[in-house]
Amino acid sequence: MPEEDEITLYDYIKVVSKWKWFIIVGTFVCILTAGIVTLLLPKVYQTRATLAMQGSVTPDVEIGVFTVPIGLSLDKFFNFLPNNRDLNLEVIRNLGLDKSPDELTSQALSQTVTFSLAKDSGTITINTRYNHSQKAKEIADTMAEVVKEHYQVLNEAEILQSQALIDEQLNLARASLLEAEKNLGTFNETVDVDSLKKEIQARISQETSLTQEYSKITLFLIEEEAGLAKTEEELQRQLKVAQNRLLEAEKNLEAFEETANVDSLKKEIQARAAQETSLTQEYSKITLFLVEEEAGLAAAQEELEKQDRFYVLSKSIAEEPSYEDILARLSKEDIAALQAVKGESQQVNPVYLNLEQIATNARISVARAEAKKFFIKERIEENRAVSSKLQIQLAEREDEWEYLTEAHDLAKKLLLEAEIEENRLVLSKLRTRLAEREDEWEYLTEAHDLAKKLLLKAKIEENGAALAKLQIQLAEKEPEWEILTEGYGLANKEYQSISNSHREAVKSLAVAEARQLRTVGTAGLPVSPIETKRILLIAAAVGLLVTLFLAFFLEYMGKMRKLEAESKKQDE
Repeated sequence: MPEEDEITLYDYIKVVSKWKWFIIVGTFVCILTAGIVTLLLPKVYQTRATLAMQGSVTPDVEIGVFTVPIGLSLDKFFNFLPNNRDLNLEVIRNLGLDKSPDELTSQALSQTVTFSLAKDSGTITINTRYNHSQKAKEIADTMAEVVKEHYQVLNEAEILQSQALIDEQLNLARASLLEAEKNLGTFNETVDVDSLKKEIQARISQETSLTQEYSKITLFLIEEEAGLAKTEEELQRQLKVAQNRLLEAEKNLEAFEETANVDSLKKEIQARAAQETSLTQEYSKITLFLVEEEAGLAAAQEELEKQDRFYVLSKSIAEEPSYEDILARLSKEDIAALQAVKGESQQVNPVYLNLEQIATNARISVARAEAKKFFIKERIEENRAVSSKLQIQLAEREDEWEYLTEAHDLAKKLLLEAEIEENRLVLSKLRTRLAEREDEWEYLTEAHDLAKKLLLKAKIEENGAALAKLQIQLAEKEPEWEILTEGYGLANKEYQSISNSHREAVKSLAVAEARQLRTVGTAGLPVSPIETKRILLIAAAVGLLVTLFLAFFLEYMGKMRKLEAESKKQDE
């Protein structure tokens, strides 16, 4: 069996080179055929117009259980656009497309015009394909205007519908509130729960007052007969004496504090210490700044020593601009002779001046910093001297102040103990006198006390019966009153909530009413049909592939016939 030859890239190139005219002619025939077909087919032109939303987007408002849309959103409006018969008919009427030669219908225009929505940028694109370039542009622009008008109408209708809905919810809430208020007013007219509560509170207060009066009368009788008023007066007198003594001791202590002023000395010492810390920090900052400025000054002086103060310029007389008119009248030989004459001049080096200015500024900064450093150092030393003086003065007075304070506290303690002991003695005497006269007082006041107690007891029992009756009446009517009050509160709360939402919705509707579509890109006039180039390219690609396939196929068939012929010769 013969070994098969390996196919290389060179073999393919040989096949293509062999059949090149077949491939070129076949591809050209396909392109020519596609061009003829394209010329016979009707031409289609494409253009587009772009609309954008102008105005801020307002969110929907919740009123009660309803969600009210604020204006017509761009997404919702876009759903109305495709296959909209009213829009198509209006465009057809405006452009006269229902007449010959166009004779378009609404359905045909729907296939001509398509819409696309870009949610990110909030734009609507109107794409138009038609067999006439000018009419394609007119259809796109007219459709844009009709869409803008249609959006304005639908947006106003949506706003009116939303306004009616929120007004209706507000009226319903107001009617519910008025009804709850009316029911509560009717109940209050028949049964005044607040009056019952007030009367019960008055009865309770009266009972408490009677009980307190009973206790006060009993206590008054005891104090009157036992002579407690005299005891109280004696105790008040002794207390006043003790208070006077205490005030005098405190006055003496305050007088010493005013002269010694220990607390002020401590505060001033703390202030001086804080001031010294602040000055020390500032002194450190100035010292650091002075070091930096001195380093900068040294660097500037070092750079200054490297630069020359003046530099020499060599320049020909012929190069001076002021001699241009004279040179124009001279010959070339004279001009050449003048160019050979050179003049030298000195000019100040600007780099040297700049470095000299930097060094001067650095010297000034160093001088200022040194002056400020010296001033702060003097203030620190002055502050330390004053602080040391105050500490010595505080040490001298603090011992005396502590001794006087301790003596004052001890005197106060002894005075109070003496007064307490004196009061105990007086109270013991009064108790002895009370025990001696207690039997006589009980006998004399027994009848009066009994009569008073019986009278107050009768009033208390009568008040208790009236209070129980009022409480029963309140217990019967209070649940209904609470239900009506709670209903009124809920209705009022709902009305306030809906009223607030209504105000917000009205503001949002005003913003939505100003919202409109505007044209951001008008349709351009298409120059060439949209399908011509595409068809020709497709035809060229198909023709090239088909001819390549046929070329390789024919080459393969020729090779196979050649092999069969060679095989037959070998067999013979």
